[in-house]
Amino acid sequence: KVMFLLRNNPCKTGCPYCREALDIKKGLKTFFGFDGYRAYGGEPLQEKAVQAAVDNQSLLAVFPTGGGKSIAFQVPALMSGVNVKGLTVVISPLQSLMKDQVDNLRDRGIKAAAVYSGMTRNEILVALDNCILGDYKFLYVSPERLATEIFITKLKQMNVCLLAVDESHCISQWGYDFRPSYL
Repeated sequence: KVMFLLRNNPCKTGCPYCREALDIKKGLKTFFGFDGYRAYGGEPLQEKAVQAAVDNQSLLAVFPTGGGKSIAFQVPALMSGVNVKGLTVVISPLQSLMKDQVDNLRDRGIKAAAVYSGMTRNEILVALDNCILGDYKFLYVSPERLATEIFITKLKQMNVCLLAVDESHCISQWGYDFRPSYL
């Protein structure tokens, strides 16, 4: 907690450390190789979302499919991962989406894991233990996984720096009847 407050909490004066370690444009270039964020209708919405996350603000980002929502939490998560060796937990309702995200991150050399149905208990424990040890930067889980005793126990041992709910339209479009675990 102390490291988070010291290394992942931007100061108001913009000290040299914050200007370097919390620079979202540098983070985008370092982790994804892009020079700039996407704008929508002339508005730098993606950049604003990333900056809000780096500033430790809660936020809701709604972009079209393929519009760069993942970047909005992945850049701050990766910056946080470097600064405080933190983990980002991403709640996602779709197993195929989790797999795609994990594969894309791994292709970039970023350690990520997903825990979902169909995995053996041992596979789940190995993934969760690696998250505790700080080996992964991202852990993708389904909403149902959050309610399991083993996940709750292991989560308490992880250094979680960011929580993201991906595909949250599933709640707003269909309500929590679609996935009661979203409650």
